[in-house]
Amino acid sequence: MANLIAYVKSGKNRLKVLEILDKQEKLVFASDITDEVGIRVNHMGALLRELTEKGLLNNPNPSNKRQKLYEISEKGKEIVNYFNK
Repeated sequence: MANLIAYVKSGKNRLKVLEILDKQEKLVFASDITDEVGIRVNHMGALLRELTEKGLLNNPNPSNKRQKLYEISEKGKEIVNYFNK
């Protein structure tokens, strides 16, 4: 858990993305997250891929390369709760 906390803390947009997804009650398109965070699409793609690989996000339909949907995982919720105590 400590490694994940350090990972999220070391990137300025990682926690922001997790907090956005934590507030959602539905699956969210990557483009919607990009608009809300205010960073370029290619940077957001890399960020979402990293967060998914770390187990902080779920991508329930990874075969769709054009319109990826994301949701926060239980591990991601724990990280958000840690920072928002």
